[in-house]
Amino acid sequence: MKPASRVMRGVSYFGAGFVSALVVVFCWSVRSPSSRLTSDLPADYKLASAKFDARVRGRFPIGTPIYVLSDELEKQGFRPAWSDDQGGYDEHIAERVNNDFGCSYSSRVHWRLNVRGTVSSIRGLRRETCL
Repeated sequence: MKPASRVMRGVSYFGAGFVSALVVVFCWSVRSPSSRLTSDLPADYKLASAKFDARVRGRFPIGTPIYVLSDELEKQGFRPAWSDDQGGYDEHIAERVNNDFGCSYSSRVHWRLNVRGTVSSIRGLRRETCL
């Protein structure tokens, strides 16, 4: 093998290792710290979704003022996703996404408000997407 080919192969290996290290650092940096609503959920996504829903309903019972709900969700890393007008009833959604190596976990809180500005219905959904 020619000396130039060895050098190019060495440069290629170094470049591939460098890029791989950058990807690992990037993936590690985008991981969000857990919130009380999403921490320590079971590995099985159906069980995790059920437990997350129970936590959401327990923390924000019917009648919770919107300012309490929105402040707490924001503190825990949830961001407004969208509002959907379904038959005249606006459903609001806040989402928190956690990325782990190869998987993305989406935790969503869906709620509706009554005319007094308090929660009239609420639910939590957890989804996972893995490569």
